[in-house]
Amino acid sequence: MLLAGLCGFGAMSSLPAAVVQTLDGRTIQGHIQFEAGDSLLITPSNEPPARIAFTSLLRADFNEPTNAPPPVSPRLQPLAMDEERGAMPAPWQNLDIGGMQRPGSAVHYHGTFTVESSRRTSSDGDKGFHFVCQPFRGDGEIVARVASIRPRDEKERQAWAGVMMRASLADEARTLMVAVTGSGGMTFSRRKGREGGATPASRPDLKPPYWVRLRREGKTITSHHSTDGRRWAFLGQTDEELPDRIYFGLAVKSNRRDEPATGEFDHVTVRALEPRGPFAPRVVLKDGSVITDHIRLVDDTAITFSAARKGLTVLTRHVARLQFQPLDDPESIPAGRSGVLMATGDFMDGEFLCVSNNRVRLGSVLFGQRSYELNRKVAAVVLRDVTAQAAAFEVKTLDGSVWRARSISVEADALKLDTAFAGSIRIPQSEVREIARQTQAL
Repeated sequence: MLLAGLCGFGAMSSLPAAVVQTLDGRTIQGHIQFEAGDSLLITPSNEPPARIAFTSLLRADFNEPTNAPPPVSPRLQPLAMDEERGAMPAPWQNLDIGGMQRPGSAVHYHGTFTVESSRRTSSDGDKGFHFVCQPFRGDGEIVARVASIRPRDEKERQAWAGVMMRASLADEARTLMVAVTGSGGMTFSRRKGREGGATPASRPDLKPPYWVRLRREGKTITSHHSTDGRRWAFLGQTDEELPDRIYFGLAVKSNRRDEPATGEFDHVTVRALEPRGPFAPRVVLKDGSVITDHIRLVDDTAITFSAARKGLTVLTRHVARLQFQPLDDPESIPAGRSGVLMATGDFMDGEFLCVSNNRVRLGSVLFGQRSYELNRKVAAVVLRDVTAQAAAFEVKTLDGSVWRARSISVEADALKLDTAFAGSIRIPQSEVREIARQTQAL
C-alpha cells in the first residue's frame, strides 16, 4: 500500500510525481501520496516534505514534471511567419495548375496569403487556377479562413477560393477541394481530370469571411465549414485512394475573361492528425461528469456498465449523452434536442428508448421507432442538455473519466468522491491524473 511509506521516504521513486498549486500561490513539485486526514504529502527532491490539506489545494497535476520546455505538437504548430512581403514562408510554394490566360501570383504578409488567378484558357476545361501549396505525408488537415474574394457580386461565373488537396502537381491529378464563392455558396468537389462530383451548399450566408477545413484520415476525406473556426458543420465525405505524399494548399479561380480573381486567406494551418486508438465509450452526466467505460445496456431506468464498474449505478434520467466516437467540437451538439448525432455530422431527432445489442433505438411521433447501429455510424446519443452544477472539485483519471465532486477525502490508498449523480466513488491513487478546485468553490 502507498501509505506504508509515510514513516520513511526511502522509496520515493515508486511514488507518482506531481505539480501541486495551493490557494496561497505556492507551487510544489515532487513525489506525492495521499495521507489520512484528507491531505496530500509532497516530497520534493531537495526539500523537506510538505503536507497540503484539500482545503488549501488549488490543483494537483499527477503528470511527471520536467524542467524542459514542453514539446511542440505537430497538431498545434503554427504557420511560420515571414514579414517580408512577397516571400512564401517555407515550405509553401505557388504555381498555376492548367493553362492560364496570364500567370497567377501569391504573396504572404503578417499571416495573410493573397492569391490572384486569371481565367483558364478555353482548351483547359475545368482546370485553371492558382495554387499555393506544400507537400504533406500521412493523415492531416488544412484549415483556413477565406477572408475575402474579389470580384464579389451577383454576376454569373463566380470566382471561388478555398482549401485543396491534390495527389500531385500534375494537371490531371486527383483533386479534392472546399471552396467559397464571392456572393455566397460553398462546394465540396472531388475530381480527377474531367471526371468528378460536387456537394454544393448554395446559401447567401455562406460567404467570406468564412472558415473551411479539409481532412484526410486513411482513405476517408471529410470537409467542414464554420462561421468562427470553433463550431464546425459537416459538408461532405468521400473515400479516395491517394498516395502517402500529397499536397495541401489554397486555391483561387477566376471564371471571367480578362478579370482576375483575388482571394485572401488567414488563420491558415496545416497539421498532422494524431493516430486515433480504440475509443472507449463515454457517458456524460447532466452535471458534466464523464464516465469512460463500455456500455452493456441502457434502458429507461439505468445504465449497465462493464464488469470493471461493478457496483456503479447511474440512473438514465441523470444522463445527458452517450458518446461512441471522438467529437471534434462537443458544442456542435444542438441544444434542447434529443436524438442521434451520426458520424457524418447529421442529427436524427427522436426520443431515446434504449441501447441494446449494439443498437440505439429512438421513438418519434412522425417516424415511429427507429434503430441505428452503433459501430462506426453513431457518434453520440443525446438525451438532454448538460447543465453543470456546483462542485467543489473536478477529478480526472487516466482512462479519460471526469468526476465532478461535492467533496473529496482519503480512504486508505484511494481518493473517495461524493458525486451528485453517481454516489460515492472510490479511485485508487494510481488512476488519478488531476485534482482541480472549481471556481465556484473559491
